[in-house]
Amino acid sequence: MKKAWLAFILSFLLPGLGHFYLGRTTKGSILIGIALFIPLLTSIVGGWASLFFIIAVYAIVDSYNLTEVVNKEIKIAQRYIRFAHMKAQHRLS
Repeated sequence: MKKAWLAFILSFLLPGLGHFYLGRTTKGSILIGIALFIPLLTSIVGGWASLFFIIAVYAIVDSYNLTEVVNKEIKIAQRYIRFAHMKAQHRLS
């Protein structure tokens, strides 16, 4: 089971890192790319801190909430594996 507090901390350290922890690598890659691109882009234009803050808060809240969804998916997968294992054992008996 995934820990919501760990997803929160990882996303706090780098937006998108919590999504990687949760196995959502595509979304994590996009968020990391945006988080790394914003300072580069806005150093030319200016005012990047507020945009980075918005992305960081989104990543933190989303990864924290996504933990519950991922944990439900894990539980469903574990039940399916147990059921398939019991069914296979029954066939062998």
